[in-house]
Amino acid sequence: MFEPDVREILVRLLTRSQAGEVKWLESEAAGMNETAQDDYVVLMPNSSINVFRAYRNIPRVNFIDSAGNVRLSLTADTDEDKNLFEQLIASAQENVNAPKALQTLDDIKKALKQEGVIGETNPRRFKEEVPF
Repeated sequence: MFEPDVREILVRLLTRSQAGEVKWLESEAAGMNETAQDDYVVLMPNSSINVFRAYRNIPRVNFIDSAGNVRLSLTADTDEDKNLFEQLIASAQENVNAPKALQTLDDIKKALKQEGVIGETNPRRFKEEVPF
């Protein structure tokens, strides 16, 4: 079980995130050297909060100071804590991916409105395999 202050911070972060009031970044895009699965960070003036899935898909959170040092690193020990972490990761994911999804849909709509043949013959332009 988290300390009450830590729980309060995480619950407030989740509430603000779900309201669209947190600017999450993918950790790699934020310049973090080591990244993990579902790895997101919110940058504040003198600190950061990083949520991610660690080894064996275990949700974690790091509290990072202005110099980039991890000052507190937590894993979820109880079901309640795991649920909170899962919600934080899901909210961060949605915050980062929703604008990209809308841009992708807009691009597809524009392409479908064009005259003539659509589509390219170079399917290897993707960074990773597309899950079909």
